[in-house]
Amino acid sequence: MAVSSWIGEIEKVLMEDDNFDHMVETQLVPDDDFLLRNRDAVVRSRERKKMYVKDFEMNNRYLEGECRRLSHVL
Repeated sequence: MAVSSWIGEIEKVLMEDDNFDHMVETQLVPDDDFLLRNRDAVVRSRERKKMYVKDFEMNNRYLEGECRRLSHVL
């Protein structure tokens, strides 16, 4: 998978998580149990987003290092 398409997939997931968070936070729901489940879903969504970003940053550092290493080889 090309790096640009991989980045596109990550951006898509992050944007979907942003939209989900906004939808959950703006809904008016009378059921307290449902509110708690939604709050938990928002927390899990944000944690997933943090993991995606951390993974993206680690892969970015790896690819930058590979780029430097390969430029020295040439």
